[in-house]
Amino acid sequence: MSDDKARSFLKQLFSGCSGCSGCDIFPAEFKEVNVDGSTILVKGLDDLFRRYYDRGMMPDNLKGDELLDALGPVDHLSEDMRETYKDALLREYKRYCKGKNLTLAD
Repeated sequence: MSDDKARSFLKQLFSGCSGCSGCDIFPAEFKEVNVDGSTILVKGLDDLFRRYYDRGMMPDNLKGDELLDALGPVDHLSEDMRETYKDALLREYKRYCKGKNLTLAD
């Protein structure tokens, strides 16, 4: 699958989630995430970030796999795109934590 097709698929997958609770992510507002110059909408990302924050999981101690895998099946992404998505999610999680007034290294 090409990176463009994977990006389009993920955009549809994540923005179409109805929050069935099968993955412990409940309905929430959409969050825009910039991934390699494209904006995707991810539903439930703030809930996911809140759970990680409440558990004391700091972004500097994460590799990004945890965040990406928690959002759903992404085995169709190339390794390069997987890294791009992980970087984007970690960037957003750092931003989330900074909003909670935590001191984090950039």
